[in-house]
Amino acid sequence: MTIQVAEQDIRERAYALWEARGRADGGAQADWLAAEEELKAALDAVSSPLPPSRTKQLRRSRTKLRRKTHQNGDPFMERIEKTIEVDCPVRTVYNQWTQFEEFPRFMDGVKSVKQLDDTHVHWQAEIWGKDKEWDAEITEQVPDERISWKSVSGDAPNAGTVRFEPLGAARTRVRLVMAYEPQGAVESAGDALGILSASVQSSVKNFKRYIEEKGAEDGGWRGTVRDSETDPSAPRQ
Repeated sequence: MTIQVAEQDIRERAYALWEARGRADGGAQADWLAAEEELKAALDAVSSPLPPSRTKQLRRSRTKLRRKTHQNGDPFMERIEKTIEVDCPVRTVYNQWTQFEEFPRFMDGVKSVKQLDDTHVHWQAEIWGKDKEWDAEITEQVPDERISWKSVSGDAPNAGTVRFEPLGAARTRVRLVMAYEPQGAVESAGDALGILSASVQSSVKNFKRYIEEKGAEDGGWRGTVRDSETDPSAPRQ
């Protein structure tokens, strides 16, 4: 059974983590993802989702809290989650996702991606009509299981995790969870309308079409990353 963590609970925990850091600038996206993983682990431990009444209450208060967060100037992360099933083996799907420089072929708005080293990637993309650049750091990577990242510079603060789950010998579920910190009123308004979410949805569909039509990956990196460092002791699978 998949345990769902209420967005409001994540937001409250992320806010607490931010306060624990002395309300320092930066790191909001990492706080969000850390809060989500922490709460999900707690829910998994008891194997019990939030009661329906609690979930309904949190949904009602979401808009109100969002307005308050922006008014106070506190960091606000937009969370996007997309899941898609791909008719290819998990190894093929995972390997293709590690080919970051191929992302412009299927990812909306992405102009170029340059792999700087095993754990750093430079991005150029158009977001809400603006050209943006940023560097991302791979924080965790386990072959055929997950890839996690966070931005470390630039004007598009984001972080996320993509997970791969085999559904059989030739089918894979891809679950992408990412957090993005809107920059300015235009981006905040655009995200409120679901523009970024729709773009991400289009991108994962394009990825599915791309790998299914090819039937094979362009390449693959099978190394392991832990705490933003490559793990030389991990076997190449």
